[in-house]
Amino acid sequence: MPYQRLSGAQCLVGSLVIFALINLSMATLMGIDFGSSSYKVVLPPGGKRKQLSLALNEQSSRKTETWIGFREDERLFGSFAVGLAKFSPKDTYPYLRDLLGISSVQEAVQRVGKYVHYTHKFVVPDSQYEYIAIEHAPNQTFAVHELIAMIFKEARKIAEKEDGGKIVDCCITVPVFFTQDERQAITDAATIAGLSVLSLINQGTAVGVNYGYEQTFEGNFSHNALFFDWGESSLQLTVGQYTPIVEKKKNITQFQVLGASWVNLGGRDFTQAMVDHLIETQLRAKIPDLDEKPRIRTKLFQQMIKTKETLSVSNEADFIIQNLDGSFDLEGTFKRETLEAITDNILKEIIPAVERALKQAGLTKDQIDVIEMVGGTSRIPKVQSILKAYFQRENLDRHLNADEAAIWGCIFWGWGFWKI
Repeated sequence: MPYQRLSGAQCLVGSLVIFALINLSMATLMGIDFGSSSYKVVLPPGGKRKQLSLALNEQSSRKTETWIGFREDERLFGSFAVGLAKFSPKDTYPYLRDLLGISSVQEAVQRVGKYVHYTHKFVVPDSQYEYIAIEHAPNQTFAVHELIAMIFKEARKIAEKEDGGKIVDCCITVPVFFTQDERQAITDAATIAGLSVLSLINQGTAVGVNYGYEQTFEGNFSHNALFFDWGESSLQLTVGQYTPIVEKKKNITQFQVLGASWVNLGGRDFTQAMVDHLIETQLRAKIPDLDEKPRIRTKLFQQMIKTKETLSVSNEADFIIQNLDGSFDLEGTFKRETLEAITDNILKEIIPAVERALKQAGLTKDQIDVIEMVGGTSRIPKVQSILKAYFQRENLDRHLNADEAAIWGCIFWGWGFWKI
């Protein structure tokens, strides 16, 4: 697919952002970090809320799965839709962000078709809106941006419950590789949800804004940071530079994005590799028609997500899936070394991606002062060891919350547009 090349982006952080925080009294603004597998909503101070607030959903969770499901006439969101997928995969829709702004059925299948629990039929509707839609039932289709609009309405509902008032404006994170069509599609979805999009911000830029707000930069020289953001569907690398300057007798920090690169592989590809390994080593002989049973594959995928997370802190992980096929339970142990072996082709993409980002930034690896690790997949020990070896460092940096690094930068960025 044709991706847009990242152009340089500048914003001011530090003192100017703090000044904006102090002088904000009311807010109709929300920030949305819209990821491939989950999203988060944050609100600035306003009314009774004296500080930034990450809105909680109905389960009191700080993040909500980017899923929607349909049960008869009821719409299910987040974990409720994920739960429905175990029983009725055909009525649930994950990974919708990856389907935005494309008009080719073949490309849609290429993007998400390999993931075991996506069994829907993609169509190009006969309408002025030329992007693909998903066939939910005979004579009933949903355009992808319409489904995302439903999720945005739910996000707005979460925000308004937290805020106690009406939310109108928003700032949304998008992947650095999003094309103009994809950016327009997500804006259309927000508009349908009754939101006015003040700005879209690249995820890496949002992380950089957050980092700049959290840190103090001193001296007459620039500080270079590599933001290594490996999420559910992609690895995104952003090289940012912070330069302390004096403007109107105020000390501020200028932040500039120098370069970026990406790989369209993420945490779900590690999970898929684990599922494929289990199928070939344990299940193919027992369930010959397994490829035609999406419910089983959905159970496997969801269990391997949990197993993968355990392997980030332990060398091995026990698992059990009860009543896998109505006749037996599947149990076993997955070892970290096995995960590393079956995902070697994914891990080999790390260093070339780093080198592409550095080349675009015009820097060498020795000129990088900080390597900030964000995104759930960055917790995989082998990922960290590869980077440590390449940069010849004993430790990598985790100044930011790996799961929430982009959402805070998103609201800071949106704030600037909201106050104009």
